[in-house]
Amino acid sequence: MILKLKTGKSAGGLLEYISAGANQDTPLFTNMAGRNPRTLTREVAALRSLRPRLGKACAHLVLSHDPAQRELTVDEWRDALNIALKAHGAQNTAYAAYMHTDKAHQHLHVFFCASIVQVL
Repeated sequence: MILKLKTGKSAGGLLEYISAGANQDTPLFTNMAGRNPRTLTREVAALRSLRPRLGKACAHLVLSHDPAQRELTVDEWRDALNIALKAHGAQNTAYAAYMHTDKAHQHLHVFFCASIVQVL
C-alpha cells in the first residue's frame, strides 16, 4: 500500500477535486452526514470553528495498492483506510473517502479534517 499525504486550508476545493474524479457520487466511506462536497464543506466549517487558529484545516490522503496485484475488495479498502487514519492519528476525526480508477488502477482519495487532530 502506498500512502501520499498533503495538507491544506481549503476544504471546499479539495472535496470538489476529490469527488469530481470519483467512481461514485457520494463518498464510499465516511463518518460525516454530508453526501456531496457542499454539505461536507459545511460540516468541516463547523468543525473548523472548534480550532480557529489551526493553520491546516484539512488533509488529503491517497491510498494505492500495487496494480500488479488483484483488486482489493470493499472490505479490504475499508481496512486499509482504518489503518491509514490510525497511522496519522486521525482515526477519530471526520473523513470522506472516494474511490477513483485511473487506467484500470483503483485508488482511494481520503479527505479528513485536521481541525481535530494535528496532522503535521
